[in-house]
Amino acid sequence: MSKEAPYRDDLLPTYVDFCFKGIFSDKPILINFLNNTLLNWPFAPIRDLEFANVELSKDASYDKGSRLDLRVTTQDGEILDVEVQIASLRGHVERSLYYWAKLYEMQIKEGDPYHRLKPVICVNILVENNTDLIDSSPYHSYSVRSDCAPHDRLSNRLGLHFIELGKFKSEWEDYNEFNNWLMFLKNPEEVFMHANHNEYIESALKKLEVLSHDPKMRAEYEARQKNLRDYHWELSIAKEDGIAEGEARGEAKGEAKGKREMIMAM
Repeated sequence: MSKEAPYRDDLLPTYVDFCFKGIFSDKPILINFLNNTLLNWPFAPIRDLEFANVELSKDASYDKGSRLDLRVTTQDGEILDVEVQIASLRGHVERSLYYWAKLYEMQIKEGDPYHRLKPVICVNILVENNTDLIDSSPYHSYSVRSDCAPHDRLSNRLGLHFIELGKFKSEWEDYNEFNNWLMFLKNPEEVFMHANHNEYIESALKKLEVLSHDPKMRAEYEARQKNLRDYHWELSIAKEDGIAEGEARGEAKGEAKGKREMIMAM
């Protein structure tokens, strides 16, 4: 890869929906990413995947841009539904459980035997830290296990994986593919400075460069950033107006209360 790329120091964020899908719609790249980032993966390595068109709710306009729904096959022939969620939203744990339940329930129809249900794994990539995950580690995985020792697994049908980019710190001296992929997601410019990444990350970088060169993609990103700034500005104005209105009502309420107390005293 040429180090003189015009957008090397001005790459679009990898976690913007159209960038993420533009990069990880490449099956070999996505398979390598999943195999190297799902550290507590209880199944055989992923062999193949296909993109699934799954409608989970009537109001899914936001999710259509921030989710990847995948049907995964492992080297042992296991078939799993993997849902990759890129967004960082409030109540994300509950939201991920809700989507897991919807994907799990959609597998069978009334009268079908339960043994047809396949494992459903939700992979959540969070740009911002989740307040429910207080551990400093950038990676968490959850399954159904006993609360009592030896904490054996009840079922492999549920799996929730969380990757928090905000908690990841670059430590290139501790070289491994997990760190390399997280660095690519969080700060792809940094990857240009090091040669210790695999061919799939190299391909992902090339795809990101192409997207960053595309005037339409960059214009769309800038428009979104402007809309986001305007949205937060409007929120701050509304908050200030609400505080002022609340203070005014409080003063009026205090005066009315004082008058009532004086009348009662008289």
